[in-house]
Amino acid sequence: MPFLPYCRQRLADDPHLWASTLFDEVTTLGYQGAYSTFTRALRRYQVRPHCEPCHASTGRNVAVIAHPPGEEIQFDWLETARPSGGVGSG
Repeated sequence: MPFLPYCRQRLADDPHLWASTLFDEVTTLGYQGAYSTFTRALRRYQVRPHCEPCHASTGRNVAVIAHPPGEEIQFDWLETARPSGGVGSG
C-alpha cells in the first residue's frame, strides 16, 4: 500500500480521523482503489493507533462528543413532534 506512511502519519496526528476523510485525502493524492479496499487495508495493516476510550466501546453503537458538563443536548425520537402531512400523521 503506497499510501501507508501517509495514513500512519495522519492517524498518529489525529487518531479519531474518519476513514472517509482519509480516503478523500488519499484519493486526491492519486489512490484509485475502492473505499472498501482502502478500509480493509487500514484494518489489515493496523494503521489506526490504539485508543483506550474508543476500544472500550467496541461492539456498541456510540458517538463520543466532547462537551462541558451541562451543555449536552439529547433528542429522543419518541418525544419530538411529527411533521404535518408526513408518515404516521394520520
